[in-house]
Amino acid sequence: MHVLLYLPAILLNLNFHFGIIKTLLSVVFLVVLQLIMGLEWILYKPDSYFGRVYEFGRGFMFTESRNWAFMGPHLAPSKGFSNFLLASNLLLLLVFLFGKWTHP
Repeated sequence: MHVLLYLPAILLNLNFHFGIIKTLLSVVFLVVLQLIMGLEWILYKPDSYFGRVYEFGRGFMFTESRNWAFMGPHLAPSKGFSNFLLASNLLLLLVFLFGKWTHP
């Protein structure tokens, strides 16, 4: 799922530098590459693969957290905090979109 965090910026930069056709070809290439890399799991259990590969509702245990461990075991794995991080990431992407990436 981590690729979804920086994919909008990559697609925007590809579009600005190479145009829409090459960007769409790049997206097709990335999708095919993802399918090839996951082919072993897709052939074994396709419903599990596609159902869980980008599971947005999944939470992490506090023992898995390294970046936010200093916040304590009650705040770091909370749903509100993860929604805040997602919203702040989207906000920063929009700030860069209109403030930095679209200027000539």
